[in-house]
Amino acid sequence: MKVGRGSIEGNIREEANCLRSRIAENNGRPFDFAHDVTVAVANVICSMAFGRRYGYGDETFRELSEALATVVLEIGTGRIIYAFPLLQVIPFVNRPAMNAREEYSKVVSVIRDEISRHREHLDRENPRDFLDFCLLELEQQEKVEGLTEENVLYMAADLFIAGTETTANTLLWSLLYMTLNPDIQNKVHEELDAVVGKSPPALSHRSQLPCVNTCLMETMRIRTLLQL
Repeated sequence: MKVGRGSIEGNIREEANCLRSRIAENNGRPFDFAHDVTVAVANVICSMAFGRRYGYGDETFRELSEALATVVLEIGTGRIIYAFPLLQVIPFVNRPAMNAREEYSKVVSVIRDEISRHREHLDRENPRDFLDFCLLELEQQEKVEGLTEENVLYMAADLFIAGTETTANTLLWSLLYMTLNPDIQNKVHEELDAVVGKSPPALSHRSQLPCVNTCLMETMRIRTLLQL
């Protein structure tokens, strides 16, 4: 996250516009947008890692997002095994860990397919994204000695698992608190109107948005985002 060349700010602003358009399609009718928020967050990671994004109704991504959510949930539920390893021999206690491994394999499968697709269309003179740069490094071994395709695979998986649910949950809790506290929502709205106007917010606006920053920080202070 930075201003200028090499920043993912442009991807974030583009995806925010897509999410806004998705919400506008409902013409003010109530609907559950939790999945759409998760897709928006994951698409930022996808654009950085894979150079592509998923549609909000894409069935492949729906399965992927459900797998991500299950992995995070089950890892948190089964953490007692890390403290007491002998419990893993008890089927009932070990069930969360087994579920997490099963769902994690789905995430790995999607990323493995992406690596194959990237290798097939790799432009060595113009790498486009994280996987392209990693594949070039695998060929040349110039900067990272001993880097393997498995390393790349699990680094990409970590980007998804560590980045998607955490960020999406932060946004969803923030939106819930805004709904429950309309007076604070109005203050945030007025601040955004005064500083940002009708254009999409940018990272350069951050120092001028103390109310927005405070609300986000307060959300992260009072809510545990993951069961870890």
